[in-house]
Amino acid sequence: MEREREENNGTGVRELFAPVFLAKVLREQVVEDGRMDTFRNMPQVPPPKWPKLDSVNQVLNYLTGQGDYFTGLNGNGHLPGIDVVPYESTFFLNDKVKVNVEKVLRFGQILNSTAVLNRDKFCHHFCEQVRSPPMELIWLMDAKYDLLNVSSYLITLTQKEYFFASDFSHRFLTFCFSPSILEFNARGNAIEILEKFFQALIIADECNHEKTSTLAKIRNYSQDILHKITARLIDDSPTLDQSGHHFILRSVSYLPITVSLKQRYFARQLQHIISQKSSLTVEQVIQKQESLSKLSENQLKVDTINMFIGVPQSPIKVVQAIMEKIRKAELINWENTLLTVTLWEKLYNDDVEALRFLKDNIKKLMVEGLNENRPDKVSASFILARHCSLIAPNTFFRYEKWYNSIFAKEQASPIRELHIFSFFTDFLTHWIPIEPPCFLQVQATYWPYIPQAAGCRTVWSEYVSAAKARIQEYNELEGLMELELNANNPLQRDVDAAVRSFTSNGKVPQFILEMILFRKKYYVEQFLPALLRRPLGTPSSDARLRLIEVLNAEGRIPPELYFKYKTGN
Repeated sequence: MEREREENNGTGVRELFAPVFLAKVLREQVVEDGRMDTFRNMPQVPPPKWPKLDSVNQVLNYLTGQGDYFTGLNGNGHLPGIDVVPYESTFFLNDKVKVNVEKVLRFGQILNSTAVLNRDKFCHHFCEQVRSPPMELIWLMDAKYDLLNVSSYLITLTQKEYFFASDFSHRFLTFCFSPSILEFNARGNAIEILEKFFQALIIADECNHEKTSTLAKIRNYSQDILHKITARLIDDSPTLDQSGHHFILRSVSYLPITVSLKQRYFARQLQHIISQKSSLTVEQVIQKQESLSKLSENQLKVDTINMFIGVPQSPIKVVQAIMEKIRKAELINWENTLLTVTLWEKLYNDDVEALRFLKDNIKKLMVEGLNENRPDKVSASFILARHCSLIAPNTFFRYEKWYNSIFAKEQASPIRELHIFSFFTDFLTHWIPIEPPCFLQVQATYWPYIPQAAGCRTVWSEYVSAAKARIQEYNELEGLMELELNANNPLQRDVDAAVRSFTSNGKVPQFILEMILFRKKYYVEQFLPALLRRPLGTPSSDARLRLIEVLNAEGRIPPELYFKYKTGN
């Protein structure tokens, strides 16, 4: 047998005998129905070369051993026993085998057209007899010969609980992500095969809402396969080869299914993406917000998410999907969720209604979390607001503006009640050791509305003191790291001296006023940009921020520089 494989250039033995198995299935189905001799009055089976055959049995005998196209297969012209033929997994039929397969399929097509063949029974016989069939064979029977519907094939696999249902799942995933997929794609019908199977899987997943056992099985089976494909498409593992896999996205994008069906499929896959198991805890996400705001370098992952949130999907439904997961306290993969928000903003940054919907939902999430004492909701609202401020401060808001708009005004503040204020303060205090200093600085600088109850201002003052102490730790750490760099940088020395002087007396240093009078070019072109630039990895100090605002109020900062500073450009 091994010698036969070598002689056939590695083609699987099971592939070579595909015509035999097809004919065997046809024989058994027709025999079962008692119609073995009803072929006498049928039209002649093509091609004309075939001998005149009067019965189904004669044709099948001809196809399963007497035909010359099998001569030389094993050296003596006879077929080995069908039941002992080993199976090997393949995707396509080679050209010679495909010709022979199509002879059998054309005969089956005639049996079907003359009501001799029962397609449902044929499907069951096929699943029982032909295990691990090539993808191309199933596609031919559906798309070209109308003998076996792909959806019926999948339902039959799951309905009878055949052990090889899992085998099909494995082989289909292997087919989608095979390293040699580009070679398959060159054959021309790889895309068509994928589209046919994707269409069947999506319809099975999205249309079988009844809770009958049969429909539930095929739905769960299809959903599992589709989710595994999506998981592979967005996998960040550096060991995975992504080359050529974009053709999967092309196949899905152009599926001949209704818009509503495609929307439901996209929505389900998006929910799967944002609820995958994450390698980061919420605390780690808070710490890494700045790095998570950068666009992923995994282009296949980016393109996959773009497909699921783009046309025909609604931008508002994307936001609803994210909020629904958060509100249900379900598992959230924040890396994928924040990447989705980043890509969403790039797609819909000119959709005013969609942007407003996102802003409103982030605010609602915060209010709900505070009223319900739900730390997960409050955390999610902060994470989303901070992410939006990092990726698009002009489109959305700067963080300090958002923070003030939520908490500063008495009538609108959600922390007016004493118990909510206490929960909020405890929540932020718990975060102090892990918060990035750029956000911690805002909360230490801009006070929210403080309830009038006794002790509330003291409690908040204690939070501010703890936050500033933590900021000082960040500053000292950065100072140690940049000490050598700044020691030989006169511009940085001027900026540091200005901030220290302002810290001590709250006034604009005299040397800055002299700089404005006598070294204006240096002041405008070098000093101000250095002062306005946020130090890398840490926030501006409280004194630095106040010095900038005083200089601007006195008209000593050109409007265009101040605008860039406020907008983060």
